[in-house]
Amino acid sequence: MSHKSKQFLLQAGKLLVILCCLAYVFYLFQGDTFDWHHTVAFLSNIPIYFYLLLPGLSIASWLVESYKWQYLVRDLREVRFRESVIHNLTSQATSFITPLRAGEFATKAFYFESSLRKKVLKAVLVGNMSQMAVTIIVGVAGVAALFYSEVLSLFSIIFLATLVVWLGPTISKRIDFQAARLDGVILLSFLRYALFSGCWLILLSFYSNASLITIAASVAAMYLATSLIPSLQLFDILIKWSVATFFVSYLNLPIENMTAIVAIVWLNNTVLPALLGCGLLAFQRFPKLIAA
Repeated sequence: MSHKSKQFLLQAGKLLVILCCLAYVFYLFQGDTFDWHHTVAFLSNIPIYFYLLLPGLSIASWLVESYKWQYLVRDLREVRFRESVIHNLTSQATSFITPLRAGEFATKAFYFESSLRKKVLKAVLVGNMSQMAVTIIVGVAGVAALFYSEVLSLFSIIFLATLVVWLGPTISKRIDFQAARLDGVILLSFLRYALFSGCWLILLSFYSNASLITIAASVAAMYLATSLIPSLQLFDILIKWSVATFFVSYLNLPIENMTAIVAIVWLNNTVLPALLGCGLLAFQRFPKLIAA
């Protein structure tokens, strides 16, 4: 199969996923079981301190991501933390409307000399692959805990983490990346995962009667499912909502409450950093700020 055919199938697959999610949303909202007034009431009764806590967690996760980016490119050029934050927020803004986070690759490469751009692209790939590895490890453990047993979940984490450590040197050699630094990147990816999933855990723990283990397992399984489905970040809320509705029975939550929670998390974790990045992109002076 040619490269163009693969690209066409990938784009067609993403479009099909988005259309299926739209159809599912339309079908559910047209039914008599969904009550928008319940969702509005839920949103109006959210504690005031959540409006500080949840954005704070999101910003903290992006600060960790910025430190990870600084760590990834430290052999290419000294990037100050302020610069790294700008790199990440502006790339989030451009990747928001591009498939497979293509905007992130292009934007981050823009900040470096042309002679370094291939290595920059590799650094972006390593960062994204590490984050995906963490999502898979925690997600598989979540699925095991939710549908099978907590013992199997613990075994899954130990097995997959051991597999990553065992394969780390081989992977590092293939991509010409130091194994010790790859371990550091994965640890930072775990920390970032804990922060951005914290929004889910706080909201669900506050409103759901389910156990903390069930809540954490459901969040991990949701992130695993949504990460494996190709889509644009712009339509990410449709994917997350469609997947999240599957878990309402496990979490003892009305679907109206879950709809509000999905919207809150999406706004904090995806839209907020994209808006901050757009604000930086809107100012023509920001390259001077980076060079300062």
